[in-house]
Amino acid sequence: MTNSAKRQIEQLLSQAGIKINGPNPWDIQVHNERLYQRVLANGSLGLGESYMDGWWDCKRLDIFFEKILSNKLDKKVKINLKLISTYLKAKVINLQSKSKAFEVGVK
Repeated sequence: MTNSAKRQIEQLLSQAGIKINGPNPWDIQVHNERLYQRVLANGSLGLGESYMDGWWDCKRLDIFFEKILSNKLDKKVKINLKLISTYLKAKVINLQSKSKAFEVGVK
């Protein structure tokens, strides 16, 4: 499931000239592969929270977001069965529940 989510995010970002782990300062550097599911499940909130959690970074966030916004990536997401399936899996399999947070916090 992670590979499917990653491919969808890669395809979307490529429309704005952004590569995952690419060489440009506006390319996103991913440190946690769960990022893709989190973004599909939670959208921009998941993107922001995962950045704060250190799951990804980018040398030039200003250019990264300018590219995303100027290319209107949020408008280019095509709803299809594959995307719906990936989204539902991300929601159902999402291990970031309140009960799971308590369980991890106790350890």
